[in-house]
Amino acid sequence: VIIPPSSGIFSAFGLLYSDLAHHFTQTVLGRTDTLDPALVGSRWLALEKEALKTLAREGYRSDRCRLQRFGELRYLSQTHELPVPWPAGPTTAESLARVAAEFEDAHERTYGHRGRDGIVELVNLRLVASGIEDLARVPDVLRFARDTGAASGERSAFFGPEHAWLQTRLCARPALGSTPCRGPIIVQEFDSTILVPPDFQAVRDAHANVIIERAR
Repeated sequence: VIIPPSSGIFSAFGLLYSDLAHHFTQTVLGRTDTLDPALVGSRWLALEKEALKTLAREGYRSDRCRLQRFGELRYLSQTHELPVPWPAGPTTAESLARVAAEFEDAHERTYGHRGRDGIVELVNLRLVASGIEDLARVPDVLRFARDTGAASGERSAFFGPEHAWLQTRLCARPALGSTPCRGPIIVQEFDSTILVPPDFQAVRDAHANVIIERAR
């Protein structure tokens, strides 16, 4: 079991440190074997122009922008689409056929079968535009403003009928080191509580993750 730092607020951590991304969508409804490639290509160019303009307003140079294309497709008369990657470069009849083939493969992987008539319909173009930071956003090691190593001592804890009540060590994450500490241990933090059961051991790695495994 690997427990990252700030595990109790991990979703908020991800929100703060993930790369900025915008999603742009344009409906283009039609069969992939009859759609006008020039029309689809013009819609992609319009989405990409809008995406780059948006990222530029937020301070990202063109070389720090990443654009990912996806098509949302379905079999004719279906009500739900599946997203598939869209090939780079100009849109042609051949690239539309490749996208349709990718969709059929994805449909078979997802639902276990392909459509009987094989008629594939494009519904939406989706562009994911990300701003790439010059430096990594996520720090190698989290350091806390306050000392969280104050928890200490012992308390009685119940570990089921096999072990019943046991005197259990209390500590904070910084108290764990690279040498395995055998349970039972309760690691108390401001955002979570980590339980190391009897017959298991815990260590803290270089990135402040707590790693729990069965004691040897």
